[in-house]
Amino acid sequence: MDRWAPIAPRRIAPIISTLTKDNGASAHDPDDEIPSIRGLSRRVMLRILDFVPVSDLTSVALASRECWNLVCQEKLWKWRWDRIHWQKMESLPDALLDAPPEPIPMPATRTRKDPPPISGQPSAASSKVVDLLADLDWDPPSTLSPTPKPYSRRVQRAYHVLRPFLRSFMNAPSTTSSWLFTKIPNVTDQCKFLCTLARFASEHVQGVPSPGLEDEVAVRAKLRLASMALSTQLRTAYEANEASYTDSASSSEALQAMKLYAALAWDLRLIDEVLGSTSTTTRPSLPHAAKLHDLGGNAVAQAFVSSRPILNERMPHSPHDVVDHQGVFHLRPLQKFAQHLERELTDECALIQAVFPAAQPVEIVFIERVVHEIVADYLANTLQEARNAPPEVYLQVFVQSLVEMQRLTCVSGISDPDTTKAVICHVWLQHMDEYVLLELAWQHQHLKDVCDRWLRDLDSMLQEASDAASSMPLTPHSAADKRSFMANFTRALLLPAVSREQTKQVSSRASSFEAESTQGYAGLGHAPLGIGEENDDDDDDEWQAVSRQVNGHDHEHDDATSTSAHAQSVESQRRKSQSHRLSMSSLLNVETAVDMVNITRVSLQRLDLVRKTNSELRSRAQATIVQALVQLYASINDEHMTPGFRTAREQIGAYNPAQHDRTSSSGSIRHGQAADQVGPLLLFFELVHIGDTIQQMTQVFFEPVREKRRFENDLDEHVAAGLSAGVELLVQQLEYIVLTHQNPRDFYPELEAYVDVSQPTAACVECCETMRTYCHLLATCADKALLDVFYQEIGFRLYSVLCKHLKRQIISTLGGVRVISDLNHYFHFIETLEQPSLLTLFGALKRVASLFIIDEPKELAKLVQDTTLSNGTMRPEEMYEFLRARCDFKTIESNVDAEMYGIKIREDCIVS
Repeated sequence: MDRWAPIAPRRIAPIISTLTKDNGASAHDPDDEIPSIRGLSRRVMLRILDFVPVSDLTSVALASRECWNLVCQEKLWKWRWDRIHWQKMESLPDALLDAPPEPIPMPATRTRKDPPPISGQPSAASSKVVDLLADLDWDPPSTLSPTPKPYSRRVQRAYHVLRPFLRSFMNAPSTTSSWLFTKIPNVTDQCKFLCTLARFASEHVQGVPSPGLEDEVAVRAKLRLASMALSTQLRTAYEANEASYTDSASSSEALQAMKLYAALAWDLRLIDEVLGSTSTTTRPSLPHAAKLHDLGGNAVAQAFVSSRPILNERMPHSPHDVVDHQGVFHLRPLQKFAQHLERELTDECALIQAVFPAAQPVEIVFIERVVHEIVADYLANTLQEARNAPPEVYLQVFVQSLVEMQRLTCVSGISDPDTTKAVICHVWLQHMDEYVLLELAWQHQHLKDVCDRWLRDLDSMLQEASDAASSMPLTPHSAADKRSFMANFTRALLLPAVSREQTKQVSSRASSFEAESTQGYAGLGHAPLGIGEENDDDDDDEWQAVSRQVNGHDHEHDDATSTSAHAQSVESQRRKSQSHRLSMSSLLNVETAVDMVNITRVSLQRLDLVRKTNSELRSRAQATIVQALVQLYASINDEHMTPGFRTAREQIGAYNPAQHDRTSSSGSIRHGQAADQVGPLLLFFELVHIGDTIQQMTQVFFEPVREKRRFENDLDEHVAAGLSAGVELLVQQLEYIVLTHQNPRDFYPELEAYVDVSQPTAACVECCETMRTYCHLLATCADKALLDVFYQEIGFRLYSVLCKHLKRQIISTLGGVRVISDLNHYFHFIETLEQPSLLTLFGALKRVASLFIIDEPKELAKLVQDTTLSNGTMRPEEMYEFLRARCDFKTIESNVDAEMYGIKIREDCIVS
């Protein structure tokens, strides 16, 4: 009981403040000075009061002292003032509201002072008595000067200024007779003040309900009516200035007025944003027009779009001029139509950018309207005319019109070309299903026609083959002919899909495919955006070269000044060559395959132009390209190759040697007819050659395959270059190891030193490990053929490095044994590479190392002169260079020379 002491009382802080202190917040927050209400967070209370109408805050303040302190906080009023967003107006000046508010004064930090000590009382350190007054505040009373309230004063002032205008809306007989239109004459100030009234009456500020304005729904409805009235005035004023814009004398002033009214109308979208849109107008079906409708503030924009001459005047270009009544496609009318639209859009887009705000999507709405009302109608009528013509005319109209309309995306001043392209391509997307069906049907029909023509002529060709068996086939079947043919074919096939300016009409009555196969595809006219090139005639030359090679004649050597008789002779030879070609290339025909490939190429050119336009069209065109390629393979296989080989097998099975015996009366076979005794077998091998040529043609046909092969070739080149650089690096590393890590005493040890000749030197082991690591990495990224090449290169370079290294050393007899040990280690490593040529080299190098362990000069001389020691890989002079590395070479040099070259000084020289 002697140690008992009373517990000191303490204050219970709110949980939120305890958490704040625990989190280590050191900055002083003005909200900390706001008293809490029964432990509830002060910030939460302020957020709750932020939803209370302005007129009810007085009643809240009278509830308690804590509520009064909360209502008096400037942060609460600052939120309201920022949302009102007051704008200075010339027609309604106000000194308090127009002046910027002062910053909120930060309350001073309250510090607790210790009470003055009482004389004669012991200190806290020496006494167990608890001071119950320690937590009391001893600050002097605060000053009685009023605290500035910049935001509450302004909100209250705005409350008294704006309420009469709102009451006038409710009491006036009409919207236009309210104070907004009678007391504020300036239309700019009217728009600003109406936006302020809308923000004040919105749920964000809660200016209503208030006394006299209890029905907040009716107040907001009146504000919307006022917005509609102002929009009508702005639209009328805009149209009046637009009419005077064409007058050169006042065009500048009219343009500025148009820009002002467009900006004011765009600002009125705030009414719908803060009060909610209750528009009764029909929402447009076009996506961008609907977006503009949803944004609001579109009164002037709609007036502008609706009054454009291009939408209201008659179009000077008729869609019936593109395809005439005879089914002939004319490109020039389509180009004129596209150029006309391009000029009109250039002028209109420039005016839009000068008048309307950049955030308002008027430009794309206008382009969308032009595309769907003019371009779509023009395209629909043109395609309707093309449906009465042959299918290729429809395909030309679809693709060429799409290509020509792409020039609209390059109109100068367009802010978003990608969106414009999407709007344009959406029109063609509606006809894409029909185009795909016709494109595939056109390709299938032409492939079938080519195969049917070949099948009809098959019987006659076989008969001609039996009558002209001595004629040599002109189809390329040898390796050289195949390479020459495939080089020309690939070069022609890899030409880009281009379109050129069409200089003549494409008649539906002419044979379209024959013209395309000899002159290239002329169905795609002039293409903007850099699609066409000036040297497009080179494409035709390439295809004509392939056609000439297949047909068995070539006019490249003809002189330009040839006479008409010579030309007739050439034509006669061409017809004879064609007859021979048809007779001998009977069952499989390269020309037929070229025609089928060219047909598919024409389709892919059209589809590729569609694929390059837009993402939505791209996926459809890409899928159609795959289908077109599948049709090509199926036609070549089912309608050409399979019947040909089936007929060949039937002929081989029905062959009777007695019926084809051409032995003369003397019993001998005439010259040149020995091979004809097994004609069906020769014909079958001819089919194999032709089938191989057709396979090569189809392999180079596809762009993915071409790109894959180009990638593989580039990859191989890069890998080869990298491996070559790796070999150089490896050789440098090996040279560095043998130069720096090879101890000079390895091959020239001291007499008393212990040498373990059964183990290789450290430099040798390090070199082999380095090469083994590199070869292991190389084996993981290269094939067998490439490995053999680089293994041989590594072995040859290592051989050169070791030869140079040994010639630089000083080698004793005992060191020679270590040399042999090292060379054995190198040889075992070379064996793992499995290269016979390297084994020969390193085996000879091992035997040459015996020159270091033989002491007798005569024996050394014999070994040097013995070429079998190195298996012929070294000359005696080269082996003599190794002798120079011996430590006793100066001593035995004369004796070795005497044995090798017969120079004996004591016997041959007499000193007199």
